[in-house]
Amino acid sequence: LQQNDEINQSACDLAKGVAQEGGVFAAGSICQTAKLYVNGAGKEKIQKRFEEQIQIFLKNDMDLLIAEFFEYGEEAEWVVEVMKTTGKPTAITMCIGPQGDFANVSPGECAVRLARAGADIVGVNCKFDPTTSIKTLILMKEALDKEGLSPHLMIQPVGYHTPDAGRAGFASLPELPFALEPRTLTRWDAHKYARQAYDMGVRFIGGCCGFEPYHIRAIAEETGILERLNAGEVLVGDGGMTYALEKRGYVKAGPWTPECNVEHPDGVRQLHREFLRAGADVIQGFTFSMDDDLGGDHAKYGTQRINQAACDLAKGVAQEGGVYFAGCICQTAFLYQKGAGKDVVMKKFRDEIEIFVQNDADILIGEFFANVEEAAWAVEVMTSTGKPVAITMQIGPQGDMQNVPSGECAVRLARAGADLVGVNCCFDPEKSLQTISLMKEALDKEGLKTYLMVQPVGYHTPDTEKGFVDLPETPFALEPRTLTRWDVHKYARRAYDMGVRYIGGCCGFQPYHIRAIAEELAPERGRLPAASEKHSPWGEALKHHSVDSIRARANRAYWENLKPASGRPFCPSFSGPRGSGQPQ
Repeated sequence: LQQNDEINQSACDLAKGVAQEGGVFAAGSICQTAKLYVNGAGKEKIQKRFEEQIQIFLKNDMDLLIAEFFEYGEEAEWVVEVMKTTGKPTAITMCIGPQGDFANVSPGECAVRLARAGADIVGVNCKFDPTTSIKTLILMKEALDKEGLSPHLMIQPVGYHTPDAGRAGFASLPELPFALEPRTLTRWDAHKYARQAYDMGVRFIGGCCGFEPYHIRAIAEETGILERLNAGEVLVGDGGMTYALEKRGYVKAGPWTPECNVEHPDGVRQLHREFLRAGADVIQGFTFSMDDDLGGDHAKYGTQRINQAACDLAKGVAQEGGVYFAGCICQTAFLYQKGAGKDVVMKKFRDEIEIFVQNDADILIGEFFANVEEAAWAVEVMTSTGKPVAITMQIGPQGDMQNVPSGECAVRLARAGADLVGVNCCFDPEKSLQTISLMKEALDKEGLKTYLMVQPVGYHTPDTEKGFVDLPETPFALEPRTLTRWDVHKYARRAYDMGVRYIGGCCGFQPYHIRAIAEELAPERGRLPAASEKHSPWGEALKHHSVDSIRARANRAYWENLKPASGRPFCPSFSGPRGSGQPQ
C-alpha cells in the first residue's frame, strides 16, 4: 500500500507539474474495483476503498476528479457519491457499448442514474472505437434530455477500429494487445470523430488506449476558436507588443517596425512567453503590414523575412502552451487615404495574409482600422481563406473617420462575414466599452450574432476624443496614465458581463495586466494562469509583510476602492490644449 501511495504521489507530481507549465487542468483518476464489486462486497466497503483512493488527489489539490472504466452502473453511482463529498468537479465514464452495462442496465438509464447521483460530467471511455462510443453517448443523451437532466457529456474512446468487437469491446479482439496497429485510427479519423462529437453537444472530447499525441492534436485542430466561443467560453487575448518591446529596447519609436523578429528573436519570444504564462489564449504575431513605401531602412530585412520570423516565434510559443496563433494585418498607411480603389487595397491585403495562410494561423485578425469601408474590404479578403476572422477598429463612441456610427460599423463588418467584431487600441477600457455597447445594441437590433472583441490601450484616456495618439504624453510620458492591475480586473468583469468573449489589451498592456484579466475570469475559465503561482488575489500575500500598515492592505476592499496618487503635485489630471509637437 505504501508503494502504491508513492507511485500515485509521483503521478500527481508529474501530471500537475506539466499542467501548471501549460496553464491547463490536472485530473485525479480512479477506476472500478478489480474484484470487490463482482465478488459481492457491499456498498460501504467499496465506498471506503474509493475514499482511500481519492485522498491523494485531495492532498494534491487536483482540479477535477475523474472516475473511469466502470462496467457496472451501480458501482459507478457509488463512486460518484464519494467524489461529490469532496466539492471537486466530478466526471464519470463507463466502458460500455450501446447494449448497456454488465448487469444489462441500458446506457440511457446508466447516464440518468449517474446524473442524479451528482456527476457534473457523464460519458463513456475505453473499450470501443469512436463510432460505437458515439452511438452509446447518443443513447445516454436521449435519456438525459427526456428526464430534463443536463450534465456535460464526455467521450474518450480507444484509438482503434472495433466494428467487430463483442460486448467486452476491444478486449474481445484477437489482436489485443500486441497486434492492434492495423486497426489504428488515422489523424483524419480523429478529425471526423471530434467534429461528430462536438456537433452532438459533447464538450469533453479526448481519447483512451491507442490515442497518441497526434490524435489529440487532430481533436484540437478540429475544435478551434469558434467552437470554443460557440460553447460559451471566453478567450483572453495577449497584450501590446510594440510599446512593451520599445521599452525593452527592441523597437524604435516612430517607425515602430518589427525588425526585432530577425535581430532579437529571443526578446520577442520572451515577451510572447510572458503573455502565455499570464493566461493568454491567443498569441498574435508581431508582424509588419503597412504600405511598402514605409519600408526602406526601417524594414531593412524585407517584410517577407520579418513576417516569417514573426510567425515562427508566435506560433512556436503558441504551440508550447497549446493556445492559438493569430496572423494580424492592419489598415494601409496611405493607399486608402490617397484614394486607391477597392481592387488595389484588397490586393494589398491578399498579399499580406498569404504568409499567415502558409503558416496555418488559427485565426486572422484585422486591427487598427479607422474607416469601416476599408475594414470591410479586409474582412472580405480574410474570409476567403476559410479561417476564423476577427476585425477590430480603432474608434471611439463617435464612430469612424468618415462619421459612420460605431453601431453601423459593427453591422457592416458582421454582414461582410466577420466572426468577431470589436475595437482595439486608441482608447482606454472605459471608452472602448462604451463603443462596444453601441456596437452590441446595433448588432442585436439587426439580429446579428457576431462575437464581440475588445483590446483597449493600457492607459487612461478620458480627455481625448481622437485616441491616445493625440495626448501630449504619447509616446514617452504615458506612465502616469497606466492602468493598475485592479483597473484591469474591473475592465475584464465589465466586458464579460456585457457579453464580450474575446478580452485582451493593446499598447500599454503588460503581461501582469493580462494576468489580471485571466484572474478576474478564473471562475468562468475554471483555472488560474501559470503566472498566478507568484501572485495572490487582491494582495492576500501581503499579510506576511513585515510592516503593519502594509499587512493591513491584504484585502480586496483596500485595492478596489483606492484612488491612486500620481506623486506629481504640479501635474494636471487631464491634458490641456496644445499645439502640434508642443507640451501642454
